[in-house]
Amino acid sequence: MDELYLYYKVRTDDVGAALAAFSALSLGAAAPRLLCRQDEAQASPGMQTWMEIYSSSDQSAAEAQVAAALRPFIQGPRHLERFKPLLK
Repeated sequence: MDELYLYYKVRTDDVGAALAAFSALSLGAAAPRLLCRQDEAQASPGMQTWMEIYSSSDQSAAEAQVAAALRPFIQGPRHLERFKPLLK
């Protein structure tokens, strides 16, 4: 199964509201992992880089819900990359 990786910027001031919007979603097993870049303070002051990782078969529906919920908080484009397993 392919895995979907999305990354984007969120203002540090919006982190609490963005996390609340994400947490309010009911995605069940389709929920992505949500990560934050660790070395962000030097790279982009006042911003965080977030990444969503989807590995379930319901990627499209879940990704659309998360995108809609976080749209007010995302600064700039959402970068999407899709990876497939090399070994099964």
